[in-house]
Amino acid sequence: MLKNMKIRNKIFILLTVPFIGLLFFSSIQLWDKIETTNKINEFYKDIIYSEKITPLIHELQKERGISNGFTKNKEFFDKIKEQRNLTDKITSDVNQLFANNKQSTRQYQLVLFKLKELKNKRTKFDNLNISKKEIFEFYSGFINNLIELIKHNFSDNTNKIFFKDIS
Repeated sequence: MLKNMKIRNKIFILLTVPFIGLLFFSSIQLWDKIETTNKINEFYKDIIYSEKITPLIHELQKERGISNGFTKNKEFFDKIKEQRNLTDKITSDVNQLFANNKQSTRQYQLVLFKLKELKNKRTKFDNLNISKKEIFEFYSGFINNLIELIKHNFSDNTNKIFFKDIS
């Protein structure tokens, strides 16, 4: 069969087979690189979330501490108001970040719910309609939820696979 072919066709066949192999293995490599890039982007997003959540945890801890040392004097109210303003500024950033999040995992929904509940708890606290213990437990639970969210992001299977791939 090859004896009857022109030299041009023989060269074409000889070059086509390796080219198809090259194309096949290149596409496998390309797909692998795309998957790695997607994992890196997911990991980067988790880092961004933790960078926004960590300051919120810190400010909530400070607000919890001030609320726990409650006294009915002007200095206390000025201090708690100042701390709430700091917390609210960071809360706004976290709300915006979560609003842009296409994931609606249970952890994110819980944090959004707790952010809304924070205002209600503050109002009750200001009106003396909530005990110190109850407000302390609310802050502690909220802080714990935020820490669990960060832990969940960094223990996710995607990130385990990512670290396995780059090592």
